[in-house]
Parts: sequence; structure tokens; C-alpha cells
Amino acid sequence: MVSIIVPVYNREQYLCECVDSVLAQTFHDWELIIVDDGSTDSSGSIADRYAASDPRIRVYHVENGGPSAARNYGLLKSTSKYIYYLDADDAIHPLALTIMVNGITESGADIYVAWMHRSNKPIFKDISIEKYTVITGAEAIESSLYQTGKILNSPWGKLYKRRICEANQFENGILYEDLDFFYRACGECKRIAVSPCDLYFYRDTPDSITNVWSDKRLDVLDVVDRIEDYIAGNLPALLPAARDRKLSANFNMFILAGANGRYDVADRCWKVIREYRFGSLTNSRVRLKNKAGILLSYLGRRVFTLIGKVL
Repeated sequence: MVSIIVPVYNREQYLCECVDSVLAQTFHDWELIIVDDGSTDSSGSIADRYAASDPRIRVYHVENGGPSAARNYGLLKSTSKYIYYLDADDAIHPLALTIMVNGITESGADIYVAWMHRSNKPIFKDISIEKYTVITGAEAIESSLYQTGKILNSPWGKLYKRRICEANQFENGILYEDLDFFYRACGECKRIAVSPCDLYFYRDTPDSITNVWSDKRLDVLDVVDRIEDYIAGNLPALLPAARDRKLSANFNMFILAGANGRYDVADRCWKVIREYRFGSLTNSRVRLKNKAGILLSYLGRRVFTLIGKVL
């Protein structure tokens, strides 16, 4: 009933913990598709050993193409009614699939969203109440764009009806593919079930590309431009939310680009900041962190740059 898709690139130190969490599920009607994305460590052989011990596990070894290509390939090879994305350095609660399959079936939702926690090891709490609320796809997009903390734009930790993933595959070769995917997926949904249950463990690894500078991080500027265009054409009432998310991304990249000598990018970001800041400042839905940044930006570009470096 559920295809769990795990893209793997050089995660030998975490992969066993990830796969063991799938094997520990109280729900047994699943297939685990591991896509070894050209790993140069022992990740591929670890995955092969698991596949040899359980027929529900299949491993595909492909040339390195990044997480988007690996997830898309895993979807192509999957056979199930529901899709679940899991990262190779993360893990899931033993009750995760049981709760999510029951919830998505009962609610008639297109996506079931659960919560997650961050720590050094996947330690899950007992779950005594399986509860959720049902919202629209537009409400989920709005919450994600305003970054309220209630719904993350990550692809992992969510159970999708297959058609949602088939209609909205990941853009190959870009960073922030999760942000680019989530609004399109939610745009296909009439109903989304949202649970406060902590069913996913996220490991924030220091070698993650989002924790180090790379010009690939600038992909986010194109992604938020696409979000604004999509919202303008499909959900115009959410334009203030889309523009606030665009503003937030440009604030972040302005500081990082300036600190890393990409002054041309900083120029691009500052133009967006000046154009969009007043709209977010007067928007009651915008979080206080963003409004504080906006107020500081009115002190001028040079002062804001210095403050940003200190922060």
C-alpha cells in the first residue's frame, strides 16, 4: 500500500538507523525503494545487504544526479497507492505508517502531514492520541509561505496519494527542490490532514549543502520567483504570503551573498527588499522575525549589511 522512497548519497553512518526504522513499522504493507545516487562510500553495499534479507526492499544504483533525480527515479520504480519520502539520514516513528494510512483513509485527504523533531538520535515519544485537522491545499500553502512552523515545505514526513507525486515531480539539478515541490503538490489538493504527532526524526547534518556556502544556494531566488508567478496565476489571494516568502529568501541571500563576495547577487536581492518590504511590514500575518529585519533594512543597505554579519 505504501512506497517508501529513500535517496542515498554517502550516508553510510546513518543508513542502518533509517532502514531499521522502516523495518520496525507496525504497518507491514510497504515497499522500501532505496536509490543509491552514485555513493562513493559503503551506502550501496549496506542497502544491498538489507535487500537480500527482505523482499520488500529494492535497491537501485544510479549515477549521481542529486536528490531530485533520485526521488523521481524511485517514484518511477514504485508500485503503491501511497508515496512516502524518507531521507537516508533520518528515521520514522514505529507507528508512523499505521497512523498516516489510517488518517489519510479516514479523512479522504490527498496528503497526510505529520510533525517532526530534531536531535542527535531518533528518540520518539509514546503517542496516546491519534488526532489531526483537515485544511485545504490553499491553507497549507499559505501556512508554509508565512513560515508559521505548523507545516514545513519539506517533501519528507508526509504521506501522499500517488497522483499528487506523479503530477508534481522534483526539478532536477536545483537546490531548494523541496520548496519548489511543496506548493505545487498542495495546489493539487482539496483536503490535507495535519497531525501534531511527532512521527519523523530529522537529523541536521553539518555537511548538508544548506549549512555551507555554495552558489547553488542562489537557486532559492529563482524558486521564490516561480512561487510568486504560480500564486499570481492560481491563488491570487495568497500573493501577500508569496511575496513575504520571496522577501525572506532575498533577505537571507543578501547577507550570505555579500559575505561571500557575490555583490552582484546582493544588488539583485536589495532591489527586491526595497520593493517588497513595506507590503510585509504592514501585513499582520508576517512573523515578527521578518518585520524586525524589515525595520533594520530601513537604516540603509550599509548598516543592514553590518548588522546581518553580526547576527
